[in-house]
Amino acid sequence: MNIMMKEYYDALNERINTNREPLNEMARINTKESGKSIFPYNLYEVKIWSNDHEPPYFHVICEGWNISFLIDSGEILDVKSQGKKKDVYNYICKNVKNWLSSPCSILPAITNQENAFAVWMQLHS
Repeated sequence: MNIMMKEYYDALNERINTNREPLNEMARINTKESGKSIFPYNLYEVKIWSNDHEPPYFHVICEGWNISFLIDSGEILDVKSQGKKKDVYNYICKNVKNWLSSPCSILPAITNQENAFAVWMQLHS
């Protein structure tokens, strides 16, 4: 993330979090995209929880699989739960780095990785 983007998110974070009670919040970072999507909203859940520990990571959830990935590298951090279909696991792992580098559907000027990092910062400040 470039310096200007980090400064923007820091300022936004400060405004959003002023006088806010700590909660266990969840942000879903794949939204109702239009067109082709790597992790379509109606099949996959891409989430970050406010009570998640460091380092910054996100979950991809589908058909019983709950796999967490590091935001900065896309590497697997943990498999929280296993589904029955190994092809779902393989698809998620094969495509997570491509998803991170793809434009964010709600803010196309930034990548999903930059958006995930911003959401992590917002939930963990």
